[in-house]
Amino acid sequence: MKKGVTPVIAMIILILIVIALGGVVATWVTKSWGTMAGRGEQQINTLSQQMQKTVTIDEVDCPNGKIYIRHTGSVDIGANEIHVYINGVYNGTVTNTLPVGGVTNYTAGALNSGDEIKVTAPGSSATYICP
Repeated sequence: MKKGVTPVIAMIILILIVIALGGVVATWVTKSWGTMAGRGEQQINTLSQQMQKTVTIDEVDCPNGKIYIRHTGSVDIGANEIHVYINGVYNGTVTNTLPVGGVTNYTAGALNSGDEIKVTAPGSSATYICP
């Protein structure tokens, strides 16, 4: 007489194994999805904040190299977030915080006729060409 596991008991063991594996997979997927959703929400919030930090160039005093920059967004722009380029070459950074609606000036050095000034912020950029 042969001894072994009856087919009914074997089927019950297989069903229990499948249910246990399904629980493990469901737990893993739920945790992974929650982590990815949290990261996605964080990235959306960061991008939204950046898009609200916009600038325009109010005026440029080319002979004296003074550039007047206005914050036109709805979130304060932090120190070192506004960059200035002259003819495509990085010239420097505005080192002070610019509140909503505020104006700051940046001294770039003497500018010549035809020089292109570009000011960038996290949400926009503005260009001006000296007459």
